[in-house]
Order: sequence, then C-alpha cells, then structure tokens
Amino acid sequence: MSDKRIVLNVGGIKYETTLSTLLAYPDTFLGRMFQARNDELSHPTNNNEYFIDRDGHVFRYVLQYYRTGKIIYPDRYSSSGISKEELLIELDFFQIPIPRLEDDEDEDGAESSREPNYADIQYATALDQFVLDVQNFFRQRLSDGDLIAEITVRRDKYFPHDHLPRYGRLPYLFCEAFGDEICNYLTNELTGVKASLRPSQDRFLLKLWVIDINFDVVKRLSCIKKEKKIREEV
Repeated sequence: MSDKRIVLNVGGIKYETTLSTLLAYPDTFLGRMFQARNDELSHPTNNNEYFIDRDGHVFRYVLQYYRTGKIIYPDRYSSSGISKEELLIELDFFQIPIPRLEDDEDEDGAESSREPNYADIQYATALDQFVLDVQNFFRQRLSDGDLIAEITVRRDKYFPHDHLPRYGRLPYLFCEAFGDEICNYLTNELTGVKASLRPSQDRFLLKLWVIDINFDVVKRLSCIKKEKKIREEV
C-alpha cells in the first residue's frame, strides 16, 4: 500500500509522511529501508513508527528533498541555527545525491564534478564566518563615527584585530583566492559602501568606506522626523 502513512521519529522529533513519498527515491537510505524486500529488517512501533538516531532538527530539510526533489539549504542568517555543513552531513548519511554547485569552477572555468568533501565544507564555513565578521566589524566602526575601516591581513600572522576571531592564516588564503569575490559581495551587501583589496608583499589591505550618505534620508529614517510629526499634530 503505497499511500500508507509513515511516522519517522528522528532524534525524538516526529515527522509524518507517506510510503510513496519515500519510495520515490529508491537509491537513498529511506528509499531502500522501506522497500518490500526489507520488511523483515524493520521493527516499527505501533505498526508504522520508525526511530532513526539522527539530528531531528536538520531532518526537515532531508524530508523536504523527498517531497520536492530539491535540496533547500538553510539561510545562514536565519534563526534556525542549522548550518550548511550540518545539512551536508545528514544528506550524506541518508545517501541523497548532492548536485554540483553552479559556481564551483576549476581553474579553466569549467564546472568541477567533484562533490564537496569535509575540508571543502570546513573552509567554506570559515570563509562565510570571516566575511560576516568583516561586515560586523565595519558596522561597529560606522556606529563609532568612522566612515572608513581598514583591515590588514598578513601571511605569517594571526588575524590582527582584537575585534574579530582569530583564523590563523586562513584570511590571507581567502583574500588571495577570492579577493575580487569578497569585495563584490561586501559592496553588494553593504549598500552605499565600497570595498577594495590591495595586495602587498606579504599582506592584503582590505578597505571599506562609505561612498554615499544622504542626511535628508538619515533624518527621514530617524526619530527626529517622527518627533516633528507629533508636534504638528499637537
């Protein structure tokens, strides 16, 4: 009966789906688990509930794949607390194929066919955190009244600013490999701000500065404008 309801208790969190949803992908962990030839190996509770000792919070992304055929990665700015690395680990366990990333290119500009390994995931996570910390550092400088922020990244030393976590030599490697992409991302993410990266012998100077500030807009967005409206109404 392909429409039989299945309850998956994953790490204490219960999900309900149908047998046909899971069997739609027979080459995956759950697709194999619920094939008829494996019935004798399954030990359900209440005839239709199965316990799987994995991360129940991440599993909702796994189940989404069975329902839609697509891998939806968690937003790194969301409040879910789930990282892309955690999802990739669970996808690997449940034997779900991970598609090639669109921007994963080799030196010749061709897409790389290799799937991400553990080191790739660790470095990608560190790169995301580094770029996010740079943004937060600039925002802090801006709130202190500074319209320019400069960060020196040296090859042979730890990250030099006490405001930011220390990454060893990773920032230098990131700037060397992805300098233009980092600057483009920061410029697009921080509207009205320009980012540049200047290489030297053993270091990079990462600079961010405000290129556009309109005090009429500042006033309109602030409490000053609201206060004026209140006085007019009085």
